Amino acid sequence: LPLAWAVRHGVEGISVKRVWQGVYFWAGLQSASGSFPQYGRYDCDFAATAFSSYAIAAALGYLRQDCPNQTSLDHTLDCLYRSGKWLSKNNERVYSNQQVAAALALLELSLLIDEPNFACAAREKVEAICDPPQKSLFLEKKGFDLGYSTLSLEMLARYFRRTPRCGQR
Repeated sequence: LPLAWAVRHGVEGISVKRVWQGVYFWAGLQSASGSFPQYGRYDCDFAATAFSSYAIAAALGYLRQDCPNQTSLDHTLDCLYRSGKWLSKNNERVYSNQQVAAALALLELSLLIDEPNFACAAREKVEAICDPPQKSLFLEKKGFDLGYSTLSLEMLARYFRRTPRCGQR
């Protein structure tokens, strides 16, 4: 994502080709289920899927028009669609920051590929985080963590900046 931003803003020494090579590498890691691994080629990880899908979707916002060819863009959008389907069906109950990352990824995907179901799934994830039955807002392993809570707040801010105002909190 930072490299895509740098290319878009004319930072010297960073090529569009190099950024797209990273996108292709990411796409090659995706499992048939739509998830991405964290540790090994064949594991299925919520955090890796949520954070990487957000980063790629946001990067495409900067670089979509610079894609080398339509086939590559279509393949990348298909990978994002499959990760969105996977994130829509799965939830992270222990780590709040990962659930918020999934919501942000789904929102970006809904805006990028015009899939309203992803926006609904994102809203459900945010509502589940913002309306918890526990006393502390962001729990990590059933306790408070300042670092992860800060990350959760950052991603929630990004989420609310990107959502339409009508009907939203």
